[in-house]
Amino acid sequence: MSDIIIVSDKIGIKVHEYNGKYSLQACYGNYVKWAKYRVGKDTYGDKDRPVEVELGDKATAVKTLTKILDIIEPMGAGLSTRPDDYVPF
Repeated sequence: MSDIIIVSDKIGIKVHEYNGKYSLQACYGNYVKWAKYRVGKDTYGDKDRPVEVELGDKATAVKTLTKILDIIEPMGAGLSTRPDDYVPF
C-alpha cells in the first residue's frame, strides 16, 4: 500500500492495508521483516509471518495513531483538545 518510512539507518516501518484492516510492519532496508511466532512455551509456528502491529479498520487505526501522537507530542490534556479536522502532518 505504501512506501517504507526509513526511521534510522536501515530500520523502517510500512503502513499495510489488507481487507480493510491496517497494520504497521517492521522493515529492514527495503524488505519487510518476517519471523516465526511462538505458539507454546518451547514451540514455534510452522509459517513465517510479517512482524507487525495490527491497528484495526481505518477509523480505529486513525484513533490509535492519534493517541500515539498525543503520547509522543502532547497537546493539552489529550485527544479531546484537538479539533476534529486536526492533521499532524
